[in-house]
Amino acid sequence: MVKKLHPFFFFFVLTLLGACDSWESVPEDYKPENAYESYLSGLKSSGIDKTTLGKMWISSAEAALDSPVRIPLPYSEITYLRKDQPSSIGFIFNAIRGQKIEVDISGLEEDSSLLFVDVFRVPSDSLGSLVKVASADSSFHDLVFEPKRESEYVLRIIPEILGGGKIEITIKSVPLLAFPVSGKDKWAIQSRFGAPREGGRRTHHGVDIFAKRHTPIIAPVNGYVTRVDTARLGGRVIWLRDWKRGNNLYFAHLEDQRVKEGKYVQRGDTIGTVGNTGNARTTPPHLHFGIYSRGPVDPFPYIVPGDTIPDRLRQTDLVGQWARVEQKVSLRSAYGTKFEIVKDFEPGLVIYIEGSSGRFLRVKQANGNRGYVLSSVIGDLSEPLEKLTTSNSVTLIEHPLNSKPGPVLNAGEALKILGRHDNFLMVETSGGETWWTEAGE
Repeated sequence: MVKKLHPFFFFFVLTLLGACDSWESVPEDYKPENAYESYLSGLKSSGIDKTTLGKMWISSAEAALDSPVRIPLPYSEITYLRKDQPSSIGFIFNAIRGQKIEVDISGLEEDSSLLFVDVFRVPSDSLGSLVKVASADSSFHDLVFEPKRESEYVLRIIPEILGGGKIEITIKSVPLLAFPVSGKDKWAIQSRFGAPREGGRRTHHGVDIFAKRHTPIIAPVNGYVTRVDTARLGGRVIWLRDWKRGNNLYFAHLEDQRVKEGKYVQRGDTIGTVGNTGNARTTPPHLHFGIYSRGPVDPFPYIVPGDTIPDRLRQTDLVGQWARVEQKVSLRSAYGTKFEIVKDFEPGLVIYIEGSSGRFLRVKQANGNRGYVLSSVIGDLSEPLEKLTTSNSVTLIEHPLNSKPGPVLNAGEALKILGRHDNFLMVETSGGETWWTEAGE
């Protein structure tokens, strides 16, 4: 099947071809760091950034960073990026050192072309600027990055001009390392990092993972064995260098050491077995596992996964459409019932559905208010609230915030009332077109 290309595509290509001199005028030392910056450079070189459409696209990209939607992790959403006007989305979430963030985007229509996906770290200083930390390929949209510190991060997603469509976004946080004791998980950890030792004279610089003697200890990551030794406190110990991140991993109280210094190991290889050597001889067998990176760091987030399964997607058929509030419901500032109430919605209110996640819909009012509402009380516009015949002429407008006059209906025209926003009504004409009008008309 031959795909029909939008007329703007030909305009865009011709403009770029005719702007070779402009491209050559870009300073030689300018090197775009990612697909978004390269695309933006092309818009500026061709002058499209000065057009109304170009300005709207740039403004949308900036708005996604200025006003991101707060979400928990893991998170999954079906969202719709409009093709008729530039649209984008920004999500803000917390991430911690020791885990990697995986972003998966799927479902984009084949002819929607490019999608720009970037992650920024929020500075601790409120006056600082966002720091870009990762970018996805514009054609293959999956992205993985490792936070270097505990912070808030913003994920921005924006399609190219006149691109977009319905997509599914999944964001989750997973440990960087494999669990170091075979067949065990977080429930085997009985002593955490920072616990007092020797009456408070020192603190615990790792986690203790209890298991039967001779249980295999595995390499949590690809690494290099830097030391195999016997120590007074640790008993039989192994030091492993994580060659990707530069961290030093410490394994103590081993029964057996099954590697030699200078050996490279792969994630999952057996390097020793659980024991109680050293100062653990009076305790049940366990592995003391520590991580050192310019001092000791808590290993727990490096090896223990949190919840990695986002809430099941439910009502997705309304995404990208106007819908109606059927029962009184609260608009929340973020995903979940624990977040602040922005305002209460009354039945009959018309809202635009930007995305669907779990039990909630991410919505936008006609006046621009955004937030989350429970999906169970939102319905479609297939059945009107009321049918009427106009008794006098009625002026229609495209949007409550744009009161520029549209068509004028004469008296005696049939109208369907689909819903309301403040003193405006959303109506459907006898020809099936949707408009707004002031309630008093």
